[in-house]
Amino acid sequence: MEKHITIWKQALKESFSLNAVIAAAGLAYFALFSFFPLILLIVAIASRWFDPLWVESELITRLDFVIPGISQLLGNNLEKIIEARRSVTTTASLMLLWSGSTLFSMLARTLDSIWNGEDVRPGIRYRGLALLFVGGLSLIALPLLFIGTWVTPLLKGLLPFKNFFFHPNVSLLLSLLFSILLFGLLYRFLPHAGPLWRELRIGAVSAGFLWEIAKKKS
Repeated sequence: MEKHITIWKQALKESFSLNAVIAAAGLAYFALFSFFPLILLIVAIASRWFDPLWVESELITRLDFVIPGISQLLGNNLEKIIEARRSVTTTASLMLLWSGSTLFSMLARTLDSIWNGEDVRPGIRYRGLALLFVGGLSLIALPLLFIGTWVTPLLKGLLPFKNFFFHPNVSLLLSLLFSILLFGLLYRFLPHAGPLWRELRIGAVSAGFLWEIAKKKS
């Protein structure tokens, strides 16, 4: 117990250090800068595969949990985005590659500094790893949104045990477990040191809970 208290005290102390504040500000800036091109890219690609009316009525509504008010922001410009989806896709992809790779590169350097006390990879490897994470997250973002907006309502009408599986508390629990898993994978494989699962479980669980709280507050 005393060991855990010491760890939490040290963590709180480091959280308010100058380096931690600068790193947090940089990560927040590039995370926010990455959201808009990601949303534009999702809208442009979704309009190729699905009915534009579905994109406008369902997909954009689901994106409100990421950035509140995005549906009102894109509402008047959505038709123009769909019409110019080819150029929008190219521009948004380039912006996302730059901002997203910078975000994950900074995060990888920060995690390496935490576990090793210094940057242990060459700069090109940080950038390459960051591009890999950006590409992977971009590839799963659209299918997850599609499942949430089309497949899930369909299953609600077909499954006999829908009252249990789609109960708000069960859905919240599944979302929480998924968030914890994602943060755990991020903390496990992004740093060069490769910490053990038992070393990062507290951070993954805390980040998962905080992320779910932030989603509810938005």
